[in-house]
Amino acid sequence: MKNEKLLFIIIVFIGSLSQITADLYLPSLPAIFHGLNTSVHAVQLSISVYMLGFALSLLVYGPISDGIGRHKPLLVGISICLLGGIICASAQTIVALIIGRLIQGLGAGALKVVPSSMLRDLFSGNKLVKYMSYTAIIGVGFLATGPLLGGYIQHYLGWRANFWFLVLCALLALLAVIFIFPETNKHLHPENLRIRTIKRNTMTLITNPIFIGYSFVSLLTFGALLAWLTAGPIVLQNILGLTPVGFGWAYTLTGIAFAIGAFINSRYVSHFGIESMLQLGLLGILIAGLLMLVLKFLGFTNVFVIVGPAMVLLFGASLVFPNTSAGIFQPFPKIAGTLASLFYTMRVLGGAIASSILALSHDVNQIPMAIAFIVTALAAWVIFYFSVIRKKTSQID
Repeated sequence: MKNEKLLFIIIVFIGSLSQITADLYLPSLPAIFHGLNTSVHAVQLSISVYMLGFALSLLVYGPISDGIGRHKPLLVGISICLLGGIICASAQTIVALIIGRLIQGLGAGALKVVPSSMLRDLFSGNKLVKYMSYTAIIGVGFLATGPLLGGYIQHYLGWRANFWFLVLCALLALLAVIFIFPETNKHLHPENLRIRTIKRNTMTLITNPIFIGYSFVSLLTFGALLAWLTAGPIVLQNILGLTPVGFGWAYTLTGIAFAIGAFINSRYVSHFGIESMLQLGLLGILIAGLLMLVLKFLGFTNVFVIVGPAMVLLFGASLVFPNTSAGIFQPFPKIAGTLASLFYTMRVLGGAIASSILALSHDVNQIPMAIAFIVTALAAWVIFYFSVIRKKTSQID
């Protein structure tokens, strides 16, 4: 294929923007609430509203890109994200910042679902597997290093520069789609936009215990992750005195833990099975919460007792996310598009709810974060047991 590598680079760049847009400014949270003369909790809500807009937009862009093509929805999504970034960078009040983050989220859904569909349009067979693997590795890299880059930008240029950097990235993506990227969807499915079809497929999913089980495990795990992303920057910087760059490096350590877990999962999932690896991941999240809580009550308050359990959390999440995806997609090959939109929307909404609860909490230490890890892990295991494990056991009997 002509310019195959260039097209892949553009797809990865655009697909990574939703991750960068979510994480880049995390080291700037304390600077924002000082700069805008607002509260910690109001600034933390900017994470929640981004996730809310992101979750809602995921439901829209996937079916539309199947029905009318990839090019126009992607252009619209990038443009909306660009507008949101400009509003955030120019914000003089916390209300304006929150509105900008909501708009960014409404655009970022296109950056998540459309590039993945483009990969399936352009490549197949072993080549698709190869490029999907490259995408996963690069995604982990951005997960680990995004806040580190944001920390350095915050240190040298201030919090607004992080949003101007996102504006520049969105502008480059927009120009690439306009002048370089072709329409990749050669087989349009306008019937995917029919209300009757969407309703029928959605009902098929939400009445199936397998879908419910894996979806809620993913949702609750993402909620635990967002609890860390919401409370971690404030605890580490405001309470423990880390610099934005220091927080970026701490976050990078948790990203490395995620990468290690993902590698271990890829090596051993075929031997132990999806369900066992997933439950091991939930155990890791539970241990992370208990460890953080016990160390707090024992009087330990330092960077290590926060970052150490957070690394255990990310390790556990790396075992949960790929196995929920693998477990949920296998039974529904004919409605994979609708499933992907609903599944990822539920996951992100779980994160938005969890971060909202943390943002409204009056405690600014690690206790709410630790409780969130414990509650989500226990709830996820109970739901998984009754919806998936018990169901399969009864079918065998």
